[in-house]
Amino acid sequence: MFWSRFRAYTLIPVFIVIILFSFFLYKLIKNKDDNKKMLPITIVTIVLLVLEFFKQLLSIIRGYDLYHIPLHFCSLFLYFLPLAVFYKGKYKNTFRVLAGVISTCLFLFMSVYPLLIYPDNDIRMIKVFFSGEDIYRFFQFHSVIFHNIALLPFFFFVCGGVCEFDTKKDIKAILIAFAIYAVIAGVLANVIDTNFNNFRSCNADFLENVRVSLVNSLGSFGQLIYVLIIGVGTLLVPLAAYFILKLFGKVYSRVETGLNVSFVLAALVTLGIIIFLINQGIGMIVCSIFLVVLLASAIPTLINAIASKKTKYIAFASAFCLIGVIAMILEFIFL
Repeated sequence: MFWSRFRAYTLIPVFIVIILFSFFLYKLIKNKDDNKKMLPITIVTIVLLVLEFFKQLLSIIRGYDLYHIPLHFCSLFLYFLPLAVFYKGKYKNTFRVLAGVISTCLFLFMSVYPLLIYPDNDIRMIKVFFSGEDIYRFFQFHSVIFHNIALLPFFFFVCGGVCEFDTKKDIKAILIAFAIYAVIAGVLANVIDTNFNNFRSCNADFLENVRVSLVNSLGSFGQLIYVLIIGVGTLLVPLAAYFILKLFGKVYSRVETGLNVSFVLAALVTLGIIIFLINQGIGMIVCSIFLVVLLASAIPTLINAIASKKTKYIAFASAFCLIGVIAMILEFIFL
């Protein structure tokens, strides 16, 4: 299962708060200069860097764990966001696009398969950390807080319009940047036996079964094939995220586009609800995959529809939000 009941209780409300906060924040500053538009992203960048600093420091004090080397996929926030915020040269917009893409990737993974990002137990360990019982539970605290705060830039990028898109140029930059990352992380993961970005083994059972089967059949060559599969995925996911980022930028600014996107997503979530009545497990997986993405498009679309004062738009957007709410209730009750 991609979600758990505990994750639905804790994460879906976070998504809704972030969607509303981001939307209204950029309504307030949409006519401000570029520095002010980038201020929310700058704040998030600084917070993530501070969190990472304390994580690295604590790891050094305890005895450094190679797993804490910042070569995980989400570690790219620590490189792309500072470049997007502080770099002012020729490639400023390119780095902003890359930061937007990595933010979109996290949004998609947290929407579709949040249990792959961090386990439920990490959330429970936050209480242990703050109790002072075990200071090294900071690592679990870091994992949860880092990924939840890192959700913000996606909505900031799509609401704020702080980067311009040039598809041919952007795709080239994405392929180069993520190919470099895949080579470095893929090689080091297997050389020092540390699971960066699932290059050594996979946290998703269905892919781990593929890896084990390849290794059992082909030995080291099978592991190489598995690494190449993950490498290809490391390129394809950011490419898909790029087009989703562009699409959501339109969703947040145009009611018509938002209605079209929400209609497709609402149809998929409705299909999940129908399947749920036949088979609870499969239906919940379908709802899990599309629910948060539906809310991310339907909520701002409804707000824009209300602002436009067009009854038809309001009715359709409300219906799409209602479908999301129904699916969310199912998540809460039956997961």
